[in-house]
Amino acid sequence: MSGVSLNTAGSSKLAYRHVLCVYPYRRKGSSLTAFPPLGLEYIAAALRPYAERVDLINFRHERTSSTQRFLRADTDLVCYSINWRKDLEKIRDDINALPTGMMVILGGRTATEDPRYWLEACPNVTAVVCGDGEGAIAEIAAGRPWSEIAGLCRRDDDGKIVHNPPRDNAPMDEDLVPARDLRRHPYYMTSKGISLGIKVDLIAGSRGCPYNCKFCNFSVNPWGVKRRWAPRSAKSIVNEIEQLDADVIFFVDDVFTHQPDRVAEICDLLIARKIRKHYIVNARLEIAKRPDVIRKMEQAGFIALMVGVESTQNATLASMGKGFTVEQIRQWFDVIRRSKMLINAYFIVGNIGETEEQMLSTAPFAREIGASLIHISRLRNEPYSGLGELVEKCP
Repeated sequence: MSGVSLNTAGSSKLAYRHVLCVYPYRRKGSSLTAFPPLGLEYIAAALRPYAERVDLINFRHERTSSTQRFLRADTDLVCYSINWRKDLEKIRDDINALPTGMMVILGGRTATEDPRYWLEACPNVTAVVCGDGEGAIAEIAAGRPWSEIAGLCRRDDDGKIVHNPPRDNAPMDEDLVPARDLRRHPYYMTSKGISLGIKVDLIAGSRGCPYNCKFCNFSVNPWGVKRRWAPRSAKSIVNEIEQLDADVIFFVDDVFTHQPDRVAEICDLLIARKIRKHYIVNARLEIAKRPDVIRKMEQAGFIALMVGVESTQNATLASMGKGFTVEQIRQWFDVIRRSKMLINAYFIVGNIGETEEQMLSTAPFAREIGASLIHISRLRNEPYSGLGELVEKCP
């Protein structure tokens, strides 16, 4: 059984005295830039109307990796963001070391993929929120019956693990802004362990992906159902950017450039308001069809495009469902490489049927098309990605 009765939690508007939101990952070395846990900051913002106090801890900036150090006598809710398949044993032990009598909620991509594991491995975990968490955590805090909260994996009164129905893909709440004021430390870009003195931040302009690449599961929700691309309005994005104390802002959108006219609108607002910051975004190569938008992006302060090229082989691109050919890659790069923006090209190696010679052609091809940087990943079969079906069809 969980340490807190599921039937009595959140019985009043101020359901909690002290909420502690935990990003449990330690920084491995100091050579890479550590970014703020934006998703957890959204959760903290959603909980504020229901708590006397909310704190947020990012262990990448702390000297300890023990949540107990940050507990107060009145802590009655601890929320963990579990997004990566690393340090899982340490995180599990940290959760199990929490004192009894408080509610413990887990969320994040990795927790979502296997909620049963966390409920079985951590007897004091009350529930796992699967998928986007702001709506579910607010319903928990507001006292909605646990059986009626979509997207939860929990224990019933007999201790049996129960999966509530999937949560619908709701539009982003444009009035909910991440609780950035809870940060205990500033965030700077670093190089080889040295701070460059450049403040960085993250922003979410949309959720979901409208495409269906077979190596990726960003276009589906935790239950394998197609997830609609949900954009925020250009005005709400620029309003938030205007309040950020950062020199460089990374958009966490899976694809920022899906609607070029919307991108142009964002750029127009940034230029009109004279907001002088720099932006890095994930983009589709098809943005090359709109050189007018590319020029506006340069004028508005966009400095880098992160684009998925993925392969040098037409057969692989077709099997992945990328929707373009090697020749189109060359044509589109001929446009975007003329911009002042850095172009980071993502590639995947180890694709089905790919030869060693084809994998080794990646770097020469990237040089040929004019990529500024490349990032190479190994092929992975993510849940609901469609790659498993492709493997079964291959001899």
